Amino acid sequence: MFADDLIVCGKANVEEASAIFNIIDHFCQESGQTPNWSKSGILFSKNVPLQVKQDIKTIFPVPNIDESFVHLGHPLVMPCKDRSAAYNFVYDKFKSKLSAYKANRLSHAARLTLIKSVFSSIPIYYMSNILFSKKFLAKLTAIIRNFWWTGVQDDRTTKSLCLRAWADVCTAKNIGGLGVRNMQAINQGLILSAAWRLAKEPHNQVAQILRAKYHHDTSIWRAKSNMPKSAFWSAVLKPRNSQCNSSNAYN
Repeated sequence: MFADDLIVCGKANVEEASAIFNIIDHFCQESGQTPNWSKSGILFSKNVPLQVKQDIKTIFPVPNIDESFVHLGHPLVMPCKDRSAAYNFVYDKFKSKLSAYKANRLSHAARLTLIKSVFSSIPIYYMSNILFSKKFLAKLTAIIRNFWWTGVQDDRTTKSLCLRAWADVCTAKNIGGLGVRNMQAINQGLILSAAWRLAKEPHNQVAQILRAKYHHDTSIWRAKSNMPKSAFWSAVLKPRNSQCNSSNAYN
């Protein structure tokens, strides 16, 4: 039995840290499990005094969480100005996949299969939690586009010769396209789906946490967007606002 990727939250004071430690210690004694403190980390708010941090770390002797720390595949610490930059490892995954296939020896039918089954699937998990910038999605799309037209080229300076607009390639097969996924549309669709679940299931634990923090006195559709927010909540608000603006313009 293992309990991986567990997040425990609490107030930054010695009393609460001691209570959490006693609960974990009691659980270990009853279950026979032992925490792996070397793979654990602690994250403090910037408003916590240095002395309080030192006192808590005497109870939990674990390193501070930095930008390289991930939880369930997602980075916990992200820059406020460019949150997509924290997901550059997704771009690296795309590039690393190219070396695994001898694309120059594959037919276009085989390349299309790889694009649909491998490349288009890599960012789906991350897209359901964060809205990537257009620039970042364009970088991912460029890898797929070059892979389709030219395969893997040793000379990176050579530009691929695109015989058809990529928007045409991404259209459905029944109207002349190849059915390759449009990443920006997929990303927005996944975030809108998450927003709809939050609105439709208000008693869900995640919905209750977000409502208590961001819109305790109103609905998700009227929540204010001009306040500090998490990456996920920020992603939910962006397509929501664009949809609302489109509806108002139509009316």
